[in-house]
Amino acid sequence: MSHTTGTIVIADAENHSLQLFSSNGKLQTQVTLDGIPSSVAFTRSGDVLTLVCGSKNKLCLFNEEGQFLKNFNDKNLKEPQHLSIASDGRFIFTDKADNKIKVLSPDGNNLLLAFFALNCNKCAKCAVYHQEKFYVSYPGAHCIKVFDKTGVYIHDIGCEGSSDGQFSYPRGLVIDKCNRLIVCDVGNRRLQLFTLSGKFLSKLHREHFDDSKFKPLYACINDDNILFVATSWEGGIFVFY
Repeated sequence: MSHTTGTIVIADAENHSLQLFSSNGKLQTQVTLDGIPSSVAFTRSGDVLTLVCGSKNKLCLFNEEGQFLKNFNDKNLKEPQHLSIASDGRFIFTDKADNKIKVLSPDGNNLLLAFFALNCNKCAKCAVYHQEKFYVSYPGAHCIKVFDKTGVYIHDIGCEGSSDGQFSYPRGLVIDKCNRLIVCDVGNRRLQLFTLSGKFLSKLHREHFDDSKFKPLYACINDDNILFVATSWEGGIFVFY
């Protein structure tokens, strides 16, 4: 989601495309891709960066009107899973091939930081950076792992289960304007909210995701603290004010 114009971009994997919507939900343009978009984010300059999976994984950059700008072919990325962009513009990836979180400079060419998950043989899925800490979801380990700015492991948030503060295959992460960590708790079909230290605060559960087909996968938030949640069924997007 663009913090300057409010434009919303959605990675439409089934249709091999990106769809860009205005802040009020009107389709502006659709960009067809040569591959499957697995992740997408706005850069600090307002361009759209997407991770495209196919015969070769690649990063593609478009402007907000959907015009292609360039490809990044970074040798440091082997089997990237998810992309996010830090407030300072750096690119953050989880890489399934070597189970590292990788931080690249905005030009996409220089590896700045890489670290292995500690005491965990499960793969990292999503990583976000906030207030000099990395928050990383590990679906197979049913937890969120927190690392400092140099990649040193600090602690876990949550464990396997269905009680408050527990997870079943957590995936998407976002941090709101109130510094609350919002986690897409996929297996339990709910969102959970935590302090940055990991204290459980509240949840949005089956009264919203009341059908087993609706599982929250990924989330983003705009400057008005409106939460957008992508679900696992027919491209549904839930909006929470």
